[in-house]
Amino acid sequence: MSSERPPLIVAMVKRLDFYLHHLRRRLKATIFDLVVNRACSSPLVGRRIRRLGYRSIGIDVRTIRVSPRCTITAAALSIGETSYINTGCFLESDGGIHIGEHCSLAMGVMLLTSDHEVGGGEKRAGKLVRRPVDIGDGCWIGARATILPGVTIEPGCVVAAGALVTSDCAANGLYAGVPAIRIRDLTI
Repeated sequence: MSSERPPLIVAMVKRLDFYLHHLRRRLKATIFDLVVNRACSSPLVGRRIRRLGYRSIGIDVRTIRVSPRCTITAAALSIGETSYINTGCFLESDGGIHIGEHCSLAMGVMLLTSDHEVGGGEKRAGKLVRRPVDIGDGCWIGARATILPGVTIEPGCVVAAGALVTSDCAANGLYAGVPAIRIRDLTI
């Protein structure tokens, strides 16, 4: 008797393995979302408990100053000491986000790390591309500012409310507009 499995059984085992793999990924994503974006982001949770919850799921948070109602999409996020993340920030950290020490993110700031290449006419949102966002020490990002994938904001910068940052920001500058441009130098 042959020890080989019939082709139908092999196909069924491969399909089952495929579904189990995706089920494990979906379960892991669901648990992350429940802990980070439901439990920890609740206004009923205190700051120290919020930080503990984030750290328990693998997020490198060294400050207790993370406000409720923030959305975080992946554990590839680090937030430095004494930094402040205000209410309603959206941290799409799939590509990695680093926020330095003594930073302030105002209400509704969006940090984005993924984008798509432009595809053909049948589907313009092509291949997914992830690029990290890095915010240097001492930066202040104004309300509703949006930082696009791959941007580095060097230390000491201020990004005005509502700005759309599409390229890197040199240290100690005020950036404003859509797209954001350097308006003036800031004293050190």
